[in-house]
Order: sequence, then structure tokens, then C-alpha cells
Amino acid sequence: MEFDVRNPSQIEECVRYSDVVINLIGRNYATKNFSLDQVHVDAAQSIAEISREAGVSRFIHMSSINARTNAHSDVLVSKAFGEQRVRESFPGANIV
Repeated sequence: MEFDVRNPSQIEECVRYSDVVINLIGRNYATKNFSLDQVHVDAAQSIAEISREAGVSRFIHMSSINARTNAHSDVLVSKAFGEQRVRESFPGANIV
């Protein structure tokens, strides 16, 4: 199903009636349309929040090995902040 992570109603349509949602969205570089934070932090938070609100029972978020806020890589830093937002938005989420 095609959707835009900036459109909450499209995310809701995608997760509606789901028991499990797996977020695999990520990039190793920014694009002209999305910064790393928009992809790894904002989108992850939106998908987690909307999934929780839709009654999804399990949320699995794919992060990155060595993701941490003091990493030397912008990708790993944004992934770490994304993990934090997912934990806040969907308590009990599985982060891989």
C-alpha cells in the first residue's frame, strides 16, 4: 500500500485492522524530500503513535546497530533519537 509518512490519515489507513506493525523505513543519507530526522525520528514517531491509537497490539521498529545519541554518524544519532520517540509513543515496542 502506498502512503506518505507526512500524511497521518494515510498512515492510519495502512495500520487500520493490523495486529502487528513493522516499521522498516530508513535511509543512510538525506534526500531532497526528507532529512534523516524526518525519516528516522518524525516518521517513526508518527507511525508508532498512530499504530497505538489504532489499537495495534505489537509494534516492531527497525533501528541500527550502534545507534546512540553520541555517535559520530548523523545516521546513527538520528536512529537513536528515533528509538527514543518510538519508546515514548508506543510503550512496549520492540526495537530491533
